[in-house]
Amino acid sequence: MKVIAYGKLNLCLYVCGTRGGYHLIDSVMHTVNLGDILDVRESDDIRINIHGATVPEETDSTRKAAIAVYEQTGVKFSATVEKHIPVGGGMGGSSADGAGLIYAAEKLLAKRGIVLDTKKAAAATGSDVAFMIKGGAARVRGTGDVISSLPPCTFDALVVDCGEVSTAACYSAFDNMRLPCGGNCERIAEKLLCGKAFLAEDLNNDLFASACALNSRVSEAYGLLHEAGIKAHLTGSGGCLFVVGKDCAAAERALGGKFLSFRVKNKNCGAEVISD
Repeated sequence: MKVIAYGKLNLCLYVCGTRGGYHLIDSVMHTVNLGDILDVRESDDIRINIHGATVPEETDSTRKAAIAVYEQTGVKFSATVEKHIPVGGGMGGSSADGAGLIYAAEKLLAKRGIVLDTKKAAAATGSDVAFMIKGGAARVRGTGDVISSLPPCTFDALVVDCGEVSTAACYSAFDNMRLPCGGNCERIAEKLLCGKAFLAEDLNNDLFASACALNSRVSEAYGLLHEAGIKAHLTGSGGCLFVVGKDCAAAERALGGKFLSFRVKNKNCGAEVISD
């Protein structure tokens, strides 16, 4: 089965402390129409082939998902992954790949009358995977385990790929820099619940300074846009920035071809079947 697993943007992300060695967040996420393609098949062994990126086995969410499915059902799946979501960009590419495998496996297993507990498999794979399976819009809190669905909204965005930023390194830098934390996404969540459009000033990401410290191209791109009077926002732990709405065309001009950029729109699901 071939599926597309969509990436996401963090419309806001606040770091709210730690618990048990994990950072607590409050974030509003929304999937977008850029995704990785997975060809998922039942097999005699778990084999994951990734084209377009080099991913160590120990951090490969697609492999973790396949293991989680096997441990629950006794059925092994292999997958070929065609990467389109920027690696280390904060768009949830790794989580999307794990979500895509679980999504496909559930449908393939259902044909054999086998029920897969996707929430259990997602929890065993990674913190954002449960959201990435469902997609749309949601407020995500705790360690990523508390998910409250929100009405999806319509938006256009320009994504600026500034290169990789390690999630672990970004949170570690956030701690070492002793940056303030403890805000919340109440305002933007309320707007989505009321069917209102969010504004640029509603967007926030506590990890922006630490991402800039780890990747100078994030601050360089942000500076070019700021000089042009355009507000850019970090998604996840970086290194992608995004600009929403009417400023997209002006942002492309301001960047002057110095950065890879691409347009995305909201997507109201996490994954879709391309072919059986």
